[in-house]
Amino acid sequence: MIAGHSQEVLSVAFSRNGETLATGSRDTTINIWEM
Repeated sequence: MIAGHSQEVLSVAFSRNGETLATGSRDTTINIWEM
């Protein structure tokens, strides 16, 4: 698990410039991560 999600991550997407990562989880949350 990625910290910040309480269940498994189902999707991952990077921004075009590679500086931001978005994750979606089975716990119905979406997190935005600055790389």
